[in-house]
Amino acid sequence: MNGFEVDTRAKWMVVSYNRHSRNQTQEDLYIEQNRAMLEAINRDVPGYLGRKVVKTGSESISLIYFESYKAIKQWRDHCEHVKIKGGAMKNNFYEEYEIAVTKVVEMYGCNK
Repeated sequence: MNGFEVDTRAKWMVVSYNRHSRNQTQEDLYIEQNRAMLEAINRDVPGYLGRKVVKTGSESISLIYFESYKAIKQWRDHCEHVKIKGGAMKNNFYEEYEIAVTKVVEMYGCNK
């Protein structure tokens, strides 16, 4: 998915809000770890459909799309994701974060 495309297979979504407290050294490590996690998820979690991220300053909101709740649990429990979550806490990547798992009731959009 890119831009304004909507994948209508999405039945579940994880909404992630993060307020960052990273310096540039941490930012580089965070980007590297996030890239590794996304590669693993794309490779290992059937039902992962993609994500969209909006960033402003030190805050970001991610919408992560899945075909099923089972796929969300596979993502949550994936060894690479667990390892990176632990590193994020150890390295104080986030000042604050909030996760919401939601069921998609309806999804539509426009792609010009």
